[in-house]
Amino acid sequence: MQVIEPITIDTFKPYAKLGKSNGKVQDRICGLLFRLIQTTSPAKVKQLCLDEVAWLESEYSNSNTRTSYITAHRKALKAYFDEFPPPANLLSEYKGTRQHLALCHLFAAAEDYAQKSAGTKEKTAKQRDNLIGFDAAAAIAITEELMQSNDWRKLAAGLIMASQSRPSDMLKSGEFKAVSKYKLLFTSRAKKRGKAVTGEIFCLVEAVTFIDALSWLQRDADVMELQNWTLAEIDSGKNKTLNRTVRQVYGDVIPVPFGEVELSCKNLRAAGVNAAYWLHGRDNQSIGRFAELQLLHDNSGAAANYEDYYAADASGKRLQQVGILKDEPLGTKPQSEQRSSISVDAQLRDMIADAVQWGEGSHADRLERIIARAHQADKLERQLARECEKRQRLEFELRRLKAANADNSDTEYKPIEEHEFIRLKKPAAEVKPAATDEPTGFDWRNVPNAELKGNRRRDAYAEKLRRSVEAIQEYNVGRELVEQYAINSSSLRQMTKVKPDKVKEWMDERNAGLGSYSNAQGHSYQQNKGKADIRTVIKWSEAAYGAYEW
Repeated sequence: MQVIEPITIDTFKPYAKLGKSNGKVQDRICGLLFRLIQTTSPAKVKQLCLDEVAWLESEYSNSNTRTSYITAHRKALKAYFDEFPPPANLLSEYKGTRQHLALCHLFAAAEDYAQKSAGTKEKTAKQRDNLIGFDAAAAIAITEELMQSNDWRKLAAGLIMASQSRPSDMLKSGEFKAVSKYKLLFTSRAKKRGKAVTGEIFCLVEAVTFIDALSWLQRDADVMELQNWTLAEIDSGKNKTLNRTVRQVYGDVIPVPFGEVELSCKNLRAAGVNAAYWLHGRDNQSIGRFAELQLLHDNSGAAANYEDYYAADASGKRLQQVGILKDEPLGTKPQSEQRSSISVDAQLRDMIADAVQWGEGSHADRLERIIARAHQADKLERQLARECEKRQRLEFELRRLKAANADNSDTEYKPIEEHEFIRLKKPAAEVKPAATDEPTGFDWRNVPNAELKGNRRRDAYAEKLRRSVEAIQEYNVGRELVEQYAINSSSLRQMTKVKPDKVKEWMDERNAGLGSYSNAQGHSYQQNKGKADIRTVIKWSEAAYGAYEW
């Protein structure tokens, strides 16, 4: 017997979260939907919508805020009634599609839209009057390098730059086919509300390389999990992650456009169009028309929103020549499109064919899932190892604090006010820095950070390196791989200012342990590329060794 779940206010929460809004507005959206499904009267629908608009106008004084929240209402209503169509008398015809009548009444005031449009035009005009140059060759080199990345976020960022397409096209809905050496046939569903828009676009890397990199991306375990997500859910759930990665890998080469705060995927697309025009444009074709075709826009005004940059050389001088790279016929097919076969025994074949375990589809589909799950299991093991590491470190710190509290011989209590005391350390004997390589036999582990950092004795450098490794490992605990710092000679030199030969000697003696840690974390040799100076992010443990400044 089929169980029918009752419709409550909570039923509408997923739809209310599709647009940009706050908790109060989402509650209003849920309430409006709940009332709309209970009426079949067009007049009642109109009144409900007018009341909702009136509430927004009384609650929010900023016109941009009101239009944004109206858009959130409209997104929720459209998504819900597309899935659960209303009665025929509540349907209205709009641009060839039938929609709920409420969408004909749910609009902000005309002056609100006019103010928003004027603000957008003013911002666009200012950006077009203040274009920012970027090193196009360096950006393309980074893009080519990212095509080999094993991190899905970096790979996705590189693919967005290479094709100037949207994140949701990369992660789910886009279709690409290699047409020539540098040209792709691209079908996008991200812009036209799920409708397909197809056209030929140029690519910053060879089309075959792009197709194979895209195949790798879409076979990643984390990306495969997104296949049941809507495009709106992908945009809201993954854009922040990708924007953070864009800043990490391209932040040193592509500056933030005029009037904006942080680099994002949108900026990457704008820079990519200028780089593509430099490589593949024509002298008799404007960059505006090139951008219109490259971005699959149907009007030149939309393409103008991407005029934030100009392609420059390494010195910042604008590149005047365009079309420097000539397209050629496609040489070979992408590896991901070449058919091949593997030979397995009958028992293994039957194990792969287990639809209950690996899902429906072909053997190739199941193998993709098997490999994705294996990668996911490796990732979970690394996360578990980090959590265990975190617990062990906290237990170690707890034991250290308990030991320190047990030994009160160097502690005195100074009264501050009645019934209040502050515990102070007695002044330790001053340890003066000395420039010598002679071993002292002194145990540097008990020396405070403030004294150790300036000491140049031979024994001191080893403790500086040990504390730096400890600090980096502590910082990495519980963080995503893309946010972690690798322990290598460069990061240790930056933290300690110890001579390179001493760092190398110390690391060689601990090569096995350091290597095991890096492998367990999944660090690559470029793990620290694009990150901030390590001293601005990580310090030696002040809880264990005292406060200090670099």
